[in-house]
Amino acid sequence: MRVRLLLRHKILILVAGSIIALTVGTMLATWRTLDRTASQVEDEGKVILSRLTEQFLESVVRQNVQTLDEHLSQVKSTAGYAGSFLSDHIDRSSMDAPFVEGFLLTLQRGVGRGISIYVISNSGDIWFRLDRDDRIDKMRAVAVVSEQLGAVSLFDQRAGETVWGPVHASPLSSNYDLAVDAMSPIYKGGKPWGFVGVSVSLTYLIAQFNQHPPVPSSYSFLMDGEQHLLAAPPHGRVDLASPAEYKPRGIIALNQTGDPELNAALQHMALGGSSVRSVTVKGDRKYLAYYPLDSIDWRMGSVVSVSMVTGASGQLASAVEGASARALFRTLMTTALLLAVALAVGALLTGRLVKPLREMTLATERIVGGHFDQRVSVTSTDEIGALGTVFNSMATHIKELVETLEERVEERTSELREAQRRLIDAAHKAGMAEVATSVLHNVGNVLTSVTVAAATVSEQVKTSRLAALSKLSELLRSHSGDLATFFTQDERGKLVPAYIEKLAAQFAVEQGSIQSGLGTLDKNIDHIRHIIAMQQNYARGTKLAEAVSLVELIDDAVRINSAGLERHEVRLVREFADVRKVTVERHKVLQILVNLVSNAKYALSESTVFPKLVTIRLDQPDGASVRIVVADNGVGISEENMSRIFQYGFTTRTSGHGFGLHSSAIAAQEMGGSLAVHSDGPDKGATFTLEVPAAPPDSQRD
Repeated sequence: MRVRLLLRHKILILVAGSIIALTVGTMLATWRTLDRTASQVEDEGKVILSRLTEQFLESVVRQNVQTLDEHLSQVKSTAGYAGSFLSDHIDRSSMDAPFVEGFLLTLQRGVGRGISIYVISNSGDIWFRLDRDDRIDKMRAVAVVSEQLGAVSLFDQRAGETVWGPVHASPLSSNYDLAVDAMSPIYKGGKPWGFVGVSVSLTYLIAQFNQHPPVPSSYSFLMDGEQHLLAAPPHGRVDLASPAEYKPRGIIALNQTGDPELNAALQHMALGGSSVRSVTVKGDRKYLAYYPLDSIDWRMGSVVSVSMVTGASGQLASAVEGASARALFRTLMTTALLLAVALAVGALLTGRLVKPLREMTLATERIVGGHFDQRVSVTSTDEIGALGTVFNSMATHIKELVETLEERVEERTSELREAQRRLIDAAHKAGMAEVATSVLHNVGNVLTSVTVAAATVSEQVKTSRLAALSKLSELLRSHSGDLATFFTQDERGKLVPAYIEKLAAQFAVEQGSIQSGLGTLDKNIDHIRHIIAMQQNYARGTKLAEAVSLVELIDDAVRINSAGLERHEVRLVREFADVRKVTVERHKVLQILVNLVSNAKYALSESTVFPKLVTIRLDQPDGASVRIVVADNGVGISEENMSRIFQYGFTTRTSGHGFGLHSSAIAAQEMGGSLAVHSDGPDKGATFTLEVPAAPPDSQRD
């Protein structure tokens, strides 16, 4: 079952389809752009985050080093103060246990957690105050004496200066954690009496920086100038140490970690350098930021996984993709709203667009009903306005034809009107306004010749010698009683036989001329009927192919345009090869040839060249096709118009409509052929070449 769509429905479908296509294209383009943006955000985010991370890590390490330097300086200052205070006290009174223990308690309260304080005399006496987290017996603490007495020589060399002792496993901690001691000498009477030590737990010291890391899973560590790991969290010791050097406690040598990039960075770090580098640690890419301390010959480093940093860019890309999906959904909803609005507006506009077509249909019905003065109003210059202009022109031609032709022409004109009514009605139902315009243009070309032929016949009838025959009849009637005497004795009667003979000859000439004119009318009207029938068959998908003589078709096309060719004094040159009959659609070929000859005529009418020549060539370059060339030496075609010559509506004539060449090119393509044009430029003439198959495809055969 076929669905009939009115023009307004087609326009609405076109508007809706255009909006949907535009929206889908926009959504696809937006999706691709957002997808590329997400990838770009992820890639550029990695670079930006890496750069920002390096800057951030450098700042964090510098700040941590500054904090650690301040803390160690405070510890060292505390040891120096204790040494000076106890030296002053021992010179004034004895060093008894209650006083020393009370003094140490006061000191410990000021220095905080992770620090133990002790006093050792040269005679082996020991007083100590442990970190609040440690619980050891005094016998174990006495071991500090044998371990730290060797440091007394340092005081002799530095003239009483407070110094840092070596990193050691502190017996003052429950787990023998690594510690470093700030030691200050105690003098009695100007001679060394002993020393006071402030012991800092490295485990507790580094834990302060790893308890709340600036980046998740990052950690800080301490290393000395000999490339020894002094303090690090458990997972940091596993990360930095080679399997051969790893141990859960104590000092670890970091000379050979197994990772070349890490080795180079640690060597630079041991030499006192500062930097932020991306290195491979146990197969993972990580940032290593390091900076030297001022208060002691140590370096602090921080390690951050690269994936922890760049993972944020992936999260940002995911956020962009989520935003993209939401944007596409909003676009879809907006499109639905726009589609509804566009359909409403389109329905309103199509109603206004269809109105002039409906008016034209009603006017056509009135003309068919005999109202030949009926015209349609033309209010625009677009295709509908052009169709209305052509329609009014057609109505004018029909009226003139009806008024000037005899009864036989009247009958044929009635058939033409009926055929035109059927064609326009079919074109309206099928929405084929362009087809109707093309038909009317070709019919107009033939109607011009019909009008000329009808005017010629009418003029011959008006100037006929029938009036002389009427006078002769009256003369004979007045002498009906004595005809014998009149023919033999009257001078006028003697001339009657010869006069009748001349009238008979004159009537024979007039009859032949009138019959020739009527024959031309018959042929042109028949051509109009075939044009309309051809278009009707085309609308039904039927193509009528028959064996025809191209020479005869060319002669018919020339004959249709003969009046114009003679009026403009155009000389016709025929160059025909011996070409047998070909199987083509007769009236399509004739339609094309009529248009080509007519265009050549107009090109010559606007040119001052003399003589005005139209050359028609017919040949068969191969067995599969035939070629017809129509060339003129008229006004030619400019270069910018060459590509537009076959476009619908294009014309260079003020009275032209631009339908002829467009419909001719389409007709040539429908027959499996082609229509081409060539011109060397203005005033160089133009050549149109029509090529059609010698035999049509099977689908076009009868």
